Amino acid sequence: MDVNVEDVCILQSPCCNPLGLYPLLKWFISSMWPVRLYQLILCVSLGFSVDRYSGIVYLESVKKRIMYLNDWWLPFFFGLFSAPTTFQMDKVLPSLPLPDVAITIKRLMGSLSPYLGEDSVHYQELEAGLRKWYKEEASGCQRRLKAKKWLSGNYATLWWESYTFLCHRQSTHMDTTFVAFQDGKYLQTKNPLARAAVLVYLYGNMRPLLKAGRINPEMFKHQAPMSMEQWYRLFSTTRIPSQNQDDLWTYPPSLSKGVKLYCLEFGGDEPYSPAVLTTLSRDEWLNERSDYFTYGINNASLIDVEKAICLVYLATDSTLKPYQAKGNLWVDKSVNFCVLPSADISIHVDWSSMDPSFFAGVLERLRVAETATMYDPATGNAVYLEEADHECDDPQPLNWQCFDEMVAVYDRALRLCRKDRMAFNFSSLSFTAFGRSKVKFNWHLCTDAFIQAALHATHFKLTGKLALCAEYVPCRLFVNGRSETLRSLTTEMKDFVRCFGAMHTDKLIKTAKASECVELLKKACERHEFLLKHAMTGKGVDRHLLALNIAYKFRTFKRCEVLEKVLKMPFDLVTCRMPNSAFEGAWEIMLPTMDQSSAIHIAYACRNDPDGFHFSISGMGNRVESFTHILEQVLLDLQNLPFQKTT
Repeated sequence: MDVNVEDVCILQSPCCNPLGLYPLLKWFISSMWPVRLYQLILCVSLGFSVDRYSGIVYLESVKKRIMYLNDWWLPFFFGLFSAPTTFQMDKVLPSLPLPDVAITIKRLMGSLSPYLGEDSVHYQELEAGLRKWYKEEASGCQRRLKAKKWLSGNYATLWWESYTFLCHRQSTHMDTTFVAFQDGKYLQTKNPLARAAVLVYLYGNMRPLLKAGRINPEMFKHQAPMSMEQWYRLFSTTRIPSQNQDDLWTYPPSLSKGVKLYCLEFGGDEPYSPAVLTTLSRDEWLNERSDYFTYGINNASLIDVEKAICLVYLATDSTLKPYQAKGNLWVDKSVNFCVLPSADISIHVDWSSMDPSFFAGVLERLRVAETATMYDPATGNAVYLEEADHECDDPQPLNWQCFDEMVAVYDRALRLCRKDRMAFNFSSLSFTAFGRSKVKFNWHLCTDAFIQAALHATHFKLTGKLALCAEYVPCRLFVNGRSETLRSLTTEMKDFVRCFGAMHTDKLIKTAKASECVELLKKACERHEFLLKHAMTGKGVDRHLLALNIAYKFRTFKRCEVLEKVLKMPFDLVTCRMPNSAFEGAWEIMLPTMDQSSAIHIAYACRNDPDGFHFSISGMGNRVESFTHILEQVLLDLQNLPFQKTT
């Protein structure tokens, strides 16, 4: 899973985005006829024939001829070799498929059976409740999802955003905000202001590039287009607190011009920044906002902050870690930059606006575009760009008024921030003994499945229990697609984990268990790869269950207890795979706790130069460090298994 990054010159050079005759004509033609009729007819007929009569040489030759025709002659005749623009491929994305309810329930119980045990009372109660609900209510709920799919093209994304994030009433920071930062030894400069200026410039320059359609459309394995809808929320997006459910507002570029700033004086123990109020629960922040930020200078400053493209916090505390900026950031903003005195910069992103795997593509563009040529080698300052417009208005100060009644609220919010900082732990692991190439090409295993097996084995070795694991995988091959939750604990995974654990506890049967462990690992990886393909192609479990639960509420005005029990079961592991990147200068992402505060959260990615893996592990409590050390040893033990060597 690689990122198709634009050329460095495109990312660094200012984009003027002219509105000429050719772009206007191109937009008009694409709007009038977004999908060519001959392509639709040929693709449908050919796809039906190939699926129905697989293996026929004639159909394969016809397929090659049509691909050759589309690639050369017809693009020359219609498009004059014009490259697809950023959002052009979104017009041809299919609707999110609606899985069968019986298959969804079967796969759900297949994940819960090794965790709960088929003979347990809890498992049998869930099975009986789901069987009863399936007979009585499933067909009616499925019909409503079909109607929603016909109307919107995606029956799950909007409800998932609302139910998981916008209806979330707890504190937002550390719950839905993930953090991205780099290793300090790969920094191009030690000047924090210069690095902040360069990164904010590169980030802001993506907006005119996006408007001009010069951001490359993302493709899955360089073949299938992926949804680019999340790019709309990258700039000037703010989460507005509201009663029961928040709103996501994206402001136009015309409302986010200029620079606004406010300074905090360190006169007492800690300054009273209005940003700390955004870390309160959503209902508390809504009440404070209604009482003190709807009039006067507070309201004017609040409007300026919410319309801004992003927020940049210049920290003065040298002991502050990149993920410990709670209370100083405007959590409602989709993107916050935290600049530390050491020139380390962390980017805090609201998950309700965009997914971590998507934002990793933005980070890869920042990594590629931030080169040594953008800094003066003698002073470390940012260099002068001839094409850029360096003439801008002076920064305008934002003024805040702190009423006496707000002091107690500020103090309580600051105490909660300090408490969360102390309880939160983070650890990072860069593993270079082997990497993706060895797993995929030498051992012939799915890389994602192999890492999931290692994580399950690590959790079992740490706690002695199997882990109910949620893996967030991208599901962007469809209209407005975002992500799907893959439950990676299966019966095959359970057999491997127990065999692997027994192999390292009983030395007498270690040799005999090793070959059996390899076979079980292969079966577990094959099963996981099967579920992964289905989750990425819209045939997952959790989004469908959530949509069925909401459809049931709309249909009967009642709550389905069995579905809510399943959806609210706490996970032990929460994982997410990031796109591949190089080790040098790579950004790592730390996942938030969300509503799984007792779980261990792992974001991992494949690295190259050298080949290896990188893990970012976070969570509450003291288990994070132990998990990291055990994971490293588990990976080394997996390397020593007797895999069949390839010539």
